[in-house]
Amino acid sequence: MMKRKRNKCGKTRTSTPLEEFFLTLVRLRKHLSIQHMAHLYGMAESTICIILNTWVIFLHKILRRMPIWPSREHITANMLPCFKECDSNLRAIIDCTEIYIETPTDSWAQRDTFSNYKHHNTAKGLLAISPTGHVSWCSPLYAGRTSDKKIVRHSGFLDRLQEEDSIMADKGFDIQEDCSERGISLVIPPFLRKIQFTHLELDSTREIATTRVHIERAVRRVKEFQIVSETVPVTNCPQLNRIYQVCCYLANFTGPLIAIPSTNKNK
Repeated sequence: MMKRKRNKCGKTRTSTPLEEFFLTLVRLRKHLSIQHMAHLYGMAESTICIILNTWVIFLHKILRRMPIWPSREHITANMLPCFKECDSNLRAIIDCTEIYIETPTDSWAQRDTFSNYKHHNTAKGLLAISPTGHVSWCSPLYAGRTSDKKIVRHSGFLDRLQEEDSIMADKGFDIQEDCSERGISLVIPPFLRKIQFTHLELDSTREIATTRVHIERAVRRVKEFQIVSETVPVTNCPQLNRIYQVCCYLANFTGPLIAIPSTNKNK
């Protein structure tokens, strides 16, 4: 007997998966308005919204499966010279980044998301790069008022580390006690305890600043996806966590963060 072909419910699909994927990338990278994209693609605004929401959920699910956290052996074999000179046991360089959001209508949400550092309502996430020059960790987003210390503790980042690993951070990361309990070294710039820094402290500060500039470059690369560099409407906040993490993963596909020195010598 011949099997009947089952017809799908709803309207006939007018765009291919590749076209929808490209549409989603354009939205993430350029943050074009829904109205403008509907005009460009000749679709209804509701259709554009459905495509974007579907693909963001799909990309988040697929990309999160990618093993971007490298093993210690991989880092040792592929550590870039600029990191090796600073600390051969370095496992990650971390920093927090904030995304502007519209002021929520709820007073409690306003208070929890207001960032004293940015003087704006924000969502805040932890980002890490490995000494191989790639984004290796991105936490979920937290309310802008959340401290760096709480995000590090709650996100599970420290669980990824092994004894004798070291991580590099800014002075604002008050996690020395947490790291010591796990046998992890915390590399941060020295605090000013006297009238001025000693020569050794100045050299240490300069060396750490030179190395930490790469995590700042990684943050800028993620923010090149304009959907997370501009103020996010409250209506988009339910998807913001997925959008942010998708952008972090996609940043690894935009080329090396640090130029890899060539080993070929001209004869």
